[in-house]
Amino acid sequence: MDSYSGRFIQANKGTLFLDEIGELPLHIQAKLLRILDERAIYRLKSKKSVKIDVRLIAATNRDLMQEVRSKQFRSDLYYRLKESALTIPPLREREEDILPLIRHFIQVYNRIYNKHVTKISKEAENYFLDYSWEGNVRELKNTVKSIIPFKTNNIIEMDDLSFSIIGGKESRQRKLPTLEEHENEYMRKVLKITGFNITRACEILEISRPRFYRRLKDLQLKDVVE
Repeated sequence: MDSYSGRFIQANKGTLFLDEIGELPLHIQAKLLRILDERAIYRLKSKKSVKIDVRLIAATNRDLMQEVRSKQFRSDLYYRLKESALTIPPLREREEDILPLIRHFIQVYNRIYNKHVTKISKEAENYFLDYSWEGNVRELKNTVKSIIPFKTNNIIEMDDLSFSIIGGKESRQRKLPTLEEHENEYMRKVLKITGFNITRACEILEISRPRFYRRLKDLQLKDVVE
């Protein structure tokens, strides 16, 4: 299999997972529908079709039926995909999954950042469980990712959450920073931990260098790297 084969060809006789399918532009939705109907694709700059046999699994956090009504998602594609649907409740309704997921992501980022975090304080655990997790598992993952690189001991404590969790339930009366304050502080920490290595900072933040400089300018942090 050459490295330039498309995802459908690479997944032939297997399974292809399409995440956030609700984000697909309408013109791409039309192409996907044609592939599903014809069970074939056309390589770039080729008029010859290639037959494929792929099991397709798609996921979205959007209400696709509402997207169909607002004409943001094709009804024919919606019903084509809806042969078998599984609805997963939001993370805030699956409290029993929160701590196991956090521990899993701790292990993942321990390996990436060569850290040795093994514990979560009881207070931090309670706050994790009390938090609303509007961004579901992705928000939880990014929260852990924003904590681990800066740990100098083996336990996540409440102080580690002050610039990691934004918003959430206020039942614990903890004053949390604004989004601007969070981004400002987080970028400063990333710059510091990387020794002001812009390339490494961009890798951790998962943004391009041009976007990195735009963010610094927006946050009035340009003086940090000059």
